[in-house]
Amino acid sequence: MAEILYFPKFSDRPSLFNHLYRSILYFLPAVNKIDRIIFYYSGDDFPLLDCSQLLNSAKSYLSRDFDSAIANYAPEFDGKIEIRRTVESHEYAEEPESLKGILVWNTSDDMSVQSAKSLAEKTGAELV
Repeated sequence: MAEILYFPKFSDRPSLFNHLYRSILYFLPAVNKIDRIIFYYSGDDFPLLDCSQLLNSAKSYLSRDFDSAIANYAPEFDGKIEIRRTVESHEYAEEPESLKGILVWNTSDDMSVQSAKSLAEKTGAELV
């Protein structure tokens, strides 16, 4: 199982959506090689997020600044994108090889960067 983790967690919906929809274009050439792209989200509206809806109705959620073609490709990622509430330290303890990449989207917090580096060392995932 090949997983890619966006790190650190997102705290607001606009940032989450920004990166979620960008990831569709970034990973479109490799969609068949990816089992899961994981986003962590700490916003209060977490229970209201439906990943399948975000992908299959992407046109409704897509920023005007984005290429509208993303809405056509988004359904290909249904079942491959997961939004989780928190990062669990034990998550990759049993199958560390499942995590293939950690994409650090925000390097402004040194503790988050160190956490990403530590997780990459434990799992053997590539850190980007």
